[in-house]
Amino acid sequence: MFPGTPGIRRRLALLFLALGVFAVVRTIDADLPRDQTLVFRLDQTLRHAPLRLTATITRAGEGEARSGFTLTRQGDERTDPRHTFRAPNGDYLVTVDWDKIGSAEKRETSSVHRVTLEGGDIVVPIGPRVSE
Repeated sequence: MFPGTPGIRRRLALLFLALGVFAVVRTIDADLPRDQTLVFRLDQTLRHAPLRLTATITRAGEGEARSGFTLTRQGDERTDPRHTFRAPNGDYLVTVDWDKIGSAEKRETSSVHRVTLEGGDIVVPIGPRVSE
């Protein structure tokens, strides 16, 4: 048995129990989905253009996407496009494809971004010259 009085042994037992509960909660908490928001910061050439934007979100190290969506803009919106979804925190690859709707220039453009989701807003720059 542990040395000391019964009161000290009880306190030590409670301390170990609390540490165990804390460790279990931290482990489970890491895998719980949270609201994550991607804000697509558009380049000036895309900000007021009708646009179709498609994105897939894949957790780093996984082969299949966890989420995907398509956003369509008319070109008169005042804010950057955003999308909220649920996923656990961690590192993800966001693959974005976009093309201008109704433009004579039918060119689709893509970019891949590595982001760390932490339950808040993440800004993803979108434009002809995206620097990673």
